[in-house]
Amino acid sequence: MFSKSLASHFTSLQSLSMRRASTFISQANPTSYDLAKIALQRSDEQLLIDHPWTTRPFTHQSQLPVFDFSSGAFTGQIAQLDDKIYNMPLRRDIVHLVHMYFQNLHKQTYKRALTRGDVSGSNAKMRPQKKSGRARQGDKRAPHLWKGGKAHGAKPVDYTYPVNEKVRLLALKTLLSARLYEDKLILIDTEAIEYGKTKFLNEIVAPFKQDKLLVLTPFSVDRNFEIAA
Repeated sequence: MFSKSLASHFTSLQSLSMRRASTFISQANPTSYDLAKIALQRSDEQLLIDHPWTTRPFTHQSQLPVFDFSSGAFTGQIAQLDDKIYNMPLRRDIVHLVHMYFQNLHKQTYKRALTRGDVSGSNAKMRPQKKSGRARQGDKRAPHLWKGGKAHGAKPVDYTYPVNEKVRLLALKTLLSARLYEDKLILIDTEAIEYGKTKFLNEIVAPFKQDKLLVLTPFSVDRNFEIAA
């Protein structure tokens, strides 16, 4: 029902190159405004690789257009980005540190071997040190003896390590800046759609299915969008 009538309506979504996110909104004339005026001014890519700790990905404060979710048309709204969130140096070390923090969060092992302090046996010396003609021995629980304790055996390990909350927040800002630099953020006015049908929503997101999609919505999500998704 929706695929034939909406196929041509959503082809304009394929030509969208402005994939952004926002903080502050201003108004513009959607019919006469040139979207090329608000193109992001990126820093040199080689400079970002050579000096990742100090180089910001954008040379000027960025503006983003706001698009209509259903039609893909420019709504006339322009978003002014906050440089403290969307223009942070692309610190790969910070992102890797936080990534490994979440990978090891609550990761534990529970195996535990019996050491010489756990197995049964006496602490008494098995036989005299001299005049037996046999090898000298200590107690029965030595690791090299039968039923002896395990030397350097497995024991429970907690792999969790602390990372400051400010560092985790910095990693999130760095990722947002990186996604903006890669043109992988699109700003829409609302997630509300006209019909609560999966086929209808599928037509809207079809031009972007080469990537994994994540739609950030308010806490109160549109009911039709929730059903369709």
